[in-house]
Amino acid sequence: AICFILCILGFTMVTYSGSYWFELIDAYCSGIPLLIIALVECIAISFIYGIDRFSEDIHYMTNKPPRFIWKWCWKVISPLAILAVLSMSIKGMSETTPSYSIWDAEKVRMYLFKVPLPPISIFS
Repeated sequence: AICFILCILGFTMVTYSGSYWFELIDAYCSGIPLLIIALVECIAISFIYGIDRFSEDIHYMTNKPPRFIWKWCWKVISPLAILAVLSMSIKGMSETTPSYSIWDAEKVRMYLFKVPLPPISIFS
């Protein structure tokens, strides 16, 4: 069922306006959710699971305790950096309006016909 639904959703990418759908999804659906997931992971590891327990787990797996700088990065630097990038991304998205270039079928047709020609001219 999931494969069928994703296949149906994928059909939008191969239609006449598929490049517009791809640009829209790429620009507005890929960055923010990934940053939110990364921020939640940092917060969960640092404050909910605990840095000390996480460090003990790493020591158990590698037989070397993580240095202080890693603990400091996991607890302070990474969440702040991700939060800064997330806030700047949201600010940048809110200041601009969504736009896309005009579809030029002739340009695409010429590109598609010129791409195979160089290998043919090399071998002939």
